Amino acid sequence: MKSIRVLNRESSMRWYLIMF
Repeated sequence: MKSIRVLNRESSMRWYLIMF
């Protein structure tokens, strides 16, 4: 469960960078 949460956070940051 913790692994998924960490991955989700990294994905969000990466998406942000790609969008901007």
